[in-house]
Order: sequence, then structure tokens, then C-alpha cells
Amino acid sequence: MNEKSTPKEIARLTSSLLDETISRQDLVYLNSLLLSSKEHRKKYLEIIQLESLLHWEASDSSVLEALPSKKTETIFFPWISSIAAIFLAIAGSWWSFLHFSSEVDSRILSSFASGTTQDRFVGSYNTTSSSNPNPYRALGNAQFTDVNPLMIANEFATRAMELLSADSHNNGSPTGTLENYGALNSWSRLSDLSVAANSGVLPSRGESMLQFSPLFISMDTQEAQIVETVQVLDVREALKISKKTQLPPLISASVKFNQSHGECQESAEYGLSLSAYRGTEAEEGNRLLHVEKSTSGDLNPSTWHEIRSEIEIPAETDFVVVSLSTRKSGPDALLANTSAYFSDDLELSLSIGNHLEVGPI
Repeated sequence: MNEKSTPKEIARLTSSLLDETISRQDLVYLNSLLLSSKEHRKKYLEIIQLESLLHWEASDSSVLEALPSKKTETIFFPWISSIAAIFLAIAGSWWSFLHFSSEVDSRILSSFASGTTQDRFVGSYNTTSSSNPNPYRALGNAQFTDVNPLMIANEFATRAMELLSADSHNNGSPTGTLENYGALNSWSRLSDLSVAANSGVLPSRGESMLQFSPLFISMDTQEAQIVETVQVLDVREALKISKKTQLPPLISASVKFNQSHGECQESAEYGLSLSAYRGTEAEEGNRLLHVEKSTSGDLNPSTWHEIRSEIEIPAETDFVVVSLSTRKSGPDALLANTSAYFSDDLELSLSIGNHLEVGPI
């Protein structure tokens, strides 16, 4: 096909997708075009973005009341409610493809065509195979379900807990690094997320910082969010010391956040979470304590915003999970991924009175 005609083909196929008239053959063809070129994906997302913004504008009651009553002149979007999940999931799969995966199975799109997906967040999917500890790299076998970003972050945490529980002496895993601090073992994604100066943002200190994965976007609720599990601490040995000394074990944490320039008109909200779990599964039933601190940022990429937090570890705790998050809400959320989001100066420390001090972790 002539390269100059490709954008027109993408526009035609996308229009058919949104109108729910696309054939299975054309759906697979659209998939192949989008996987073949970053420019093709950019064109597709531009169309989706325009249609979505028009939908939000038309959804405003004042706008709808001002529209002419003639059927031929009125703008309707009956397809939004039924296939919003479909095209948003597709968009998310290409965002994830760009950042996390070298192979995406075209069968994903075929499953979208069946109309069975109920997904509300861009790129949300469920993986259960312990042989694939990184959920972001499982797109080839992805099944998009009604999940949220926190579930994927918890999947990382569960894999890390399993790895730490195995007393493995390997230097790392596909998604993180194992480290020992005497009475404390740690699994960390810091090196996996580390970047140098990027998108006009300089590290707060040193030569590197952490970059968040692309945000998951919900059309229905006009929200964008990403939750990154960045560190899991095995505190079992430390709690033995705490039991002997009858002193409470404390974990202190601090981190800074920033974002690059983009098309967003509003700043993001950032969060630092410390969660204590018993067992090796990051599920709500196993969570003994959860503390989250948040702060609002600004649109100045030279400004870093700091959060500090501390928890006293419950006696039955096996692991403490450290998570970072970025959120946006309202119409501006659709544009969230036109900016990049960063954190830096993450510092953790463990103390048990004067008997044990570990840090920075």
C-alpha cells in the first residue's frame, strides 16, 4: 500500500470501528497497521482523542440543549457507551506495546471484536501465571477484564513476595533486583524504572530518577492513574528482633515527584503508600495496615514535590510493600499521557529503637 494513503486507511478503519460497522478482517488489518508503525499509532490515538473530546463536550447538558432538533444536524454518540471499552483497551495495548512489550498477539483485537470485554481502564488486564512475573509483558496472552491499576501493582507485589519467600540467591528477576541489608531483604524495581534526564525534567539529585509507566485512562469516570510497586521488604527477621527487644519496628519513607510539559492544563496528584501484609499474596484480606500520603504537583518541570510517611509495622507482618502513584481526574485526564511523570530521592529506613537501624534501603 502507498505510504501516503495509510493515514487515510487508518482514519477509515477507525471510523468503522467507532461506528461498530468494522468487519473482523478489517479489525485485524487495523491491528497490523498500528503494530507496524509508531506514526500509525499516533494517528489512531489522535482520532480517538478528538472523538472522545467531542463526546465529553456533547455530554454536557447545556451543549445538548443548544443543539438543533433536526436529526440530520444533531450530533449523537450512541456508540460511546457500547464500545468505549473496546477502543480504549486497544489504545492501551499500543501504549503498553510501546513501553513494555516486543510482541503483541493480534488475537487480542479479535477478542475485542467479539464484544465480550467490559474493561473500563486503558490497558487493564489480568495475568495469573507465576512463570510470568511481569504483568506488563504478558500482552500476548492478555485477557482484558474489569480491573484497575492497583490490581496490576498488587500482582508485582505478590511475585516479589513469592521470590523473597523462596530464599533465592539469584541476583534478580525479570522485573526487579534482590538485595540484602542484614536483617532485611528487599526486592526493588528502582533500576528497572530508572532513567536519566528526560522530557525536559532533570533528576532532583544525581544522574537518574524513576519514570512512571503510562497512566491507565478511564473514559467512563474521566480518570487517569498508575500505581507502581517499587519495593517490597521482607521484615520477618527484623520483627524477630523487635519481639525480643519489645520495641516497635518503624519504617520511614520519603520521595519526590515531578511531571514534564504536555497538553495537560491541570497538575497531577501523587501518592506514597506503605502497606504491611502477612503471607505471600498482596490481597486485601492479607493486608494488616495501609498508610497513604498524597500531594498535588504543578506544571513546572523544575519543581519537585516531596512526601514523607512512616508506619509502625504490625507484629504479624511478613512483607511491607512500597508503592508510588500518579492520578488525574476530569476532562484533562484524557491528555494525561502527553506528559511524563517522575519520582526521585526515594529513601527508606527501618529502625527498632537503638537495637537496629537499616537505611537507606
